[in-house]
Amino acid sequence: MNAEDRISCPFCKEVVHGKALDNIQKNGEIYAVFYCRGCRVGFTVPKPSAEDISELYSTGSYRIISGKRFHIFFEFLIYLFRYQRKKRVEKFKKGGRIVDIGCGRGLFLHIMRRNGWDVLGVELNDETAAYAREKYGIKIKTGSALNWSIPDGSVDVIALNHVLEHVDDPPE
Repeated sequence: MNAEDRISCPFCKEVVHGKALDNIQKNGEIYAVFYCRGCRVGFTVPKPSAEDISELYSTGSYRIISGKRFHIFFEFLIYLFRYQRKKRVEKFKKGGRIVDIGCGRGLFLHIMRRNGWDVLGVELNDETAAYAREKYGIKIKTGSALNWSIPDGSVDVIALNHVLEHVDDPPE
């Protein structure tokens, strides 16, 4: 194992040995994904800059303008998974206000709103949020958590799926 393969976990700060994925090439950079066995979290090395992340998740790179990413069969499975997520949430709370941090195309919030929930999304930037705003009419806050201005106690449920791996400083 090379010395550069010994990386500290951004969560627990323990040394992580070895890569889960290697030689991922994108936009002229070569990335690896490390996996912390203690925290059970994967993270990208080197960490992409905010500009790189914005470009990687922009329309045309991550999803097409229609909001879709996959073959229709897989899109149907994604819908079923979002519906299952709704059922998991409703085991604990039926109705109220839900915020989905990293709401992506807005499908989960669309399903929740159709089932009586007041919904709010949070996304990286306006371009990433555009599809959910236009397709479903969902209100979405963008940018840093410091700019969201969501009043304390105004939310019943916070959804956070496939987000931490994209956060600059997770403990913060």
